[in-house]
Amino acid sequence: MNVDQAAAAVRVFIVSCRALGLGNPSPPQVGAPAVPRASVLPPTRARAKSVSALRERPILFIPVLPSSAPSGATRARFDSQDLGMPRFAKKRTWGHFLKCRRTGTVGRPMNLPRLFCLVQVLSLTSALKHSARANSSSAEQRPPRVYFLFLAVDKISNLDVWSSFFDSADSEKYRAFVHCKEKQCVQQMAGSPIVPVPTVASYYCTDLVSPMNQLLSYALSTDLGPTNALDKFAFISDSALPAKPFSEIYRTLGQRDGSDFCVFPPGEWADLPNADGGGLEVAVKVHQWITLSRAHAERASDMWQKGVMHNFMSYFKMNQLGWNNMLDNNFADNRNWGCLDEFWYVTALYGTLKKVHAEGDQSIELPEFTGSPLRIDQRAGWQGKCDTFVIWAKYMNSLGRNEQQNLMLSLDPPSVPHGGNWARPGWWDTISTKGIQAIRNSDFLFVRKFIDKPALHDGGDFASAYTRIVVQDIAAAPTA
Repeated sequence: MNVDQAAAAVRVFIVSCRALGLGNPSPPQVGAPAVPRASVLPPTRARAKSVSALRERPILFIPVLPSSAPSGATRARFDSQDLGMPRFAKKRTWGHFLKCRRTGTVGRPMNLPRLFCLVQVLSLTSALKHSARANSSSAEQRPPRVYFLFLAVDKISNLDVWSSFFDSADSEKYRAFVHCKEKQCVQQMAGSPIVPVPTVASYYCTDLVSPMNQLLSYALSTDLGPTNALDKFAFISDSALPAKPFSEIYRTLGQRDGSDFCVFPPGEWADLPNADGGGLEVAVKVHQWITLSRAHAERASDMWQKGVMHNFMSYFKMNQLGWNNMLDNNFADNRNWGCLDEFWYVTALYGTLKKVHAEGDQSIELPEFTGSPLRIDQRAGWQGKCDTFVIWAKYMNSLGRNEQQNLMLSLDPPSVPHGGNWARPGWWDTISTKGIQAIRNSDFLFVRKFIDKPALHDGGDFASAYTRIVVQDIAAAPTA
């Protein structure tokens, strides 16, 4: 990011915070209290109107705050920007910019919006150290970016591993955002390159798409200047870890033209009789942890805002029948199970499959769908492209050799995860360095679920070992 973009971004950030009545948030200096505090301007009469207006459109929070005093040249270039404001307002904005670099005094009690505003400054200041390493190429020549979109409840587990992962990256090649359900998650992001977005209402299973599209909305609007058609938007679990160094994830996603959907076996798909009686209408079920192309991300964000397929759960009568392990799930049985986030994106972007034969044995070409064509066959296993490894116990030994099975077979006994059940995936609470190396050598870009700070079977610190083997790509020492 160059100084021209930085100047505009600072204006957007400061004006947004002030419009919310949040004042001038300031990152604490060394020795300051650990709990975030902010100096707060008196609320204006227009605050309620400003809040309402700002909630209707994304507020841009971009990593721009320098860690050293701005030079006279920087001030001159800021003054030369056409920011759509009179000179006195530009002078005042520059003053706010400088205040953001200093420790403020305690104002009114901290609330969640003020916390968001403050954490943005802390996170963005940290992120700028990466920007300093970036090339000064023009915005028109910027490389493709991977947008890492985290969905979290109260924290991102093993955040120190993710921080090391982003430390290793060229900041021109990524952005990272998180949607936090709880306030302590927002606090955890202070000083991290992962930037929180304002929280929206969400409900497990019935609507996790709202926070996903909140992340998309901010990711799509966060960068000034031209976009790149090769950008990718990867949804990441708060219990996931990278399975490859940044450079390999970046290169792998950049080589794919479309979006990555990890498609469940057809027995998991939702189906209804077609209204005209001709076969079935089918909705394809995929993992929540998808990676979208820029074109798909823009379309999905727009469609959600317009209300497309908001009625999916009722339309397909999801989860309305009593669960019976002997009957569920089977292809073409009209007994539909699953969550909105597992169906909405692929259905919104590609539509439902019409006139599907109950006996299967069909296929369909899907544009910009990694792994196309899609087989409509009750005997099919995993399809598409699974970027994230997830442990589903019922499929571990029933679909023959595949990427999931290969990783499981490569694990040593101390690294075998808990299996989970039919409704919830398995997880790791212990792993060895050999197991970490198996993850690094697997076909996956990300892996879940890990508890926070799992035990390292060999002894020592898990985060250090994982960072060394996966992020820094230093092979684990062979064991006897």
